[in-house]
Amino acid sequence: MRTQEQKPNAGTGPAAEMQGPCPGDSLTSGPGTRSALQRRISTSPRQRMQREHLQQMAQTEGPSPVVQRVLKVDTAVYDRPSSNSAKALYEKVRQWSEALQWKRGARAEVKRLIEDTQSPEHVYADEDALKDALEEKFSAAPKGDDELYKRPAFQSKVYELAKVTASIMTSSATRQKTDLRDMSLSDNDLDVPHRMPWENLRENTRKFINRKETDADLVRWTDRLVQATEDRVAVNVMNDCWDFADTAYQSAVKAQIAQFHAARDRLIFHWKKSTPTSDGPYAVAIRKFLTSLNSLHGNVPDVGDSKVNKYVSSRTHTHLTQDKGRVLSSPGTTAVLAMTPGRASGVAVTTDDQVIGTDSSFTPLASVRVAYPKLQVSYLKRSKAEVVGGGSKAVAKGAKGATGATGSKSKSGAKKSAGPKTS
Repeated sequence: MRTQEQKPNAGTGPAAEMQGPCPGDSLTSGPGTRSALQRRISTSPRQRMQREHLQQMAQTEGPSPVVQRVLKVDTAVYDRPSSNSAKALYEKVRQWSEALQWKRGARAEVKRLIEDTQSPEHVYADEDALKDALEEKFSAAPKGDDELYKRPAFQSKVYELAKVTASIMTSSATRQKTDLRDMSLSDNDLDVPHRMPWENLRENTRKFINRKETDADLVRWTDRLVQATEDRVAVNVMNDCWDFADTAYQSAVKAQIAQFHAARDRLIFHWKKSTPTSDGPYAVAIRKFLTSLNSLHGNVPDVGDSKVNKYVSSRTHTHLTQDKGRVLSSPGTTAVLAMTPGRASGVAVTTDDQVIGTDSSFTPLASVRVAYPKLQVSYLKRSKAEVVGGGSKAVAKGAKGATGATGSKSKSGAKKSAGPKTS
């Protein structure tokens, strides 16, 4: 006789084996129920951390962020590769490429920087910083000594900084604000004269490259020009009542000095392990160093008459003033005259013993020798009168310290502004 199948009592049968140790803790799960194991897992530290992370993601979830493509050069911002400003930058880079004989690809690299979505922005302090970065990547190693030691063009900031000095010195001399920062040098027959001439910078560097001098020698004499640069800033700030030597000017000079130190360090690094003929990067480092050295503000701090500058040529060009019988020198002149004998060329002197100043002034050689008994000189084949006669009209008319064409007319007939004073 079949007995009626009995349903398992609570706590018996297969379900009982799955029952948890605590009342109501069933390890089986049915609709609407959570097992003890699930609860234990859900309350574990690891699970809590995962839930919190997912909650945070849910709260911040939204559209994928768009990376803003930006190339910043000084205060200019380039965010579209096809914009007019970007096209103007490409053209400027093309001119650099031709002037510096870079390998192909510099303009495409600038476009790539603007289009780069991997980095939010590429920032360069100024155009010279961008030029340096491109030059390092695309510059071809110079071929032969003539190209290696060819005189480099001034960096763009040289003219801006020189005009700041000219504005300060002219304003100080006239006791009224004279802003020459937008002045055209070519229209006024003006140059940016070296104190220590380019030929000296080149040949002293060549001595180092050819291992006739040490890295300590290189640092010692170039540090004099760095010190002259720092002193020039201090003098300009001290004499500036018109905010020409503002933070932008001071920052530009600091950046220039930092750039020079980096170029010098890089040169010494390659010098210690290579030769320029066998190592392209070393040759590029030499060119970069010479470009930076040639542009140091302390050695080219202001503006001067272009014709007088040509007469002086490769001689040391000083700026001296006389105060109560004493001869005083500007920072750049002080640096050059402190160089080891033979490091710098002789000071430019006329046939009638007048030391020619960068501001077209003249100081009797006898007076200068009192302050500098060991002064080395180099004579021009011109007298003071001949130098003055060949200089600008302002100098010919006897305008003290003027280096522009005061009151004269340009080829276009427009009256030129008073020439600047130099320091």
